[in-house]
Amino acid sequence: MKLLEGVRYPSEHSVLHIACLKGCLDYLGAGISYSWLCGGTGHAFVINIHAEVDVQGVNDWNPQMLFELAPNLGYRCTGLKEWGPSLGDGFPAKQQEARDLIQRSIDRGNPCYGFCVDPANPDYSPLCGYHDEGYYFTHIGSSEPSGPIAWEKLGTMWVPMLEVYAVELCEPASDEVVVREAFRMALRHAAGPQEWIRPEARSGLAAFTAWADCLESGEALLLHHDWNLQVWLDCRKTAVEFLTEAKSRIGKAEDHFDAAMQHYRLVADRLREAKSLVPATETTWDERLKFTSPEAAQLIRAAGEAEGQALSCLEQIVAEL
Repeated sequence: MKLLEGVRYPSEHSVLHIACLKGCLDYLGAGISYSWLCGGTGHAFVINIHAEVDVQGVNDWNPQMLFELAPNLGYRCTGLKEWGPSLGDGFPAKQQEARDLIQRSIDRGNPCYGFCVDPANPDYSPLCGYHDEGYYFTHIGSSEPSGPIAWEKLGTMWVPMLEVYAVELCEPASDEVVVREAFRMALRHAAGPQEWIRPEARSGLAAFTAWADCLESGEALLLHHDWNLQVWLDCRKTAVEFLTEAKSRIGKAEDHFDAAMQHYRLVADRLREAKSLVPATETTWDERLKFTSPEAAQLIRAAGEAEGQALSCLEQIVAEL
């Protein structure tokens, strides 16, 4: 049996992929703020809206940019991501590969994380230990290990996705490189590249339009709409924090940084106002209750207009760095 004691899963933020990664990096003593992590990976500046504003849109996009940008921040993620049904008879072998990765990494003192590895959390969670029977993970808001969960459960809970990553530290790039490359990736994501965005989803400005259209037509799912608001609001608030930190570190393009902050504050304000319009309900996720709100749609469109101005500022910053 091997446990890494104290791998905390912070509960202060809604972007659970970044939150559990922050817990792993804190354990390793990386000293990276949440805003620098979320902004430096580009996540603070992206949006992905799925048909019906389904909650799966929050994670159902290719996060390649997060891993490509990670070394700039001083860490690397290595692992595997496989859709279980596509593996057929090869699925047990891939499970073994994931098990080997977890054990090897934890033996070296490096935590891991995975998707849908917690029976109570259909999102990302830190992996902090193992023994012969299975692996240990950390619940949201806790640093206490939970488990073991049988190795055979990997890639079978919530959705049949086998996704596990090991986290290790490396030498970071300069602050200027962190900011420039994060903005380049964010701008690329906003353009909706086919290799990153699913056909039924929209990113960038098109995401705000699709979201507003769903709210006007009554096709938006209520609880899913609310969670999308929570996640993308968290991102835009963090975008402002990252821009503030980046401006102080770099000392260039200060007017463009100020303008970007102003626009992202407007995006966050409009999303916050839209969230205040979500009615209280006792419905469940399974009921998939739909929601119509022209007023919320108007706020989402206004957020999209501010987002467009903000993205233009990012382009200008990249040009000056």
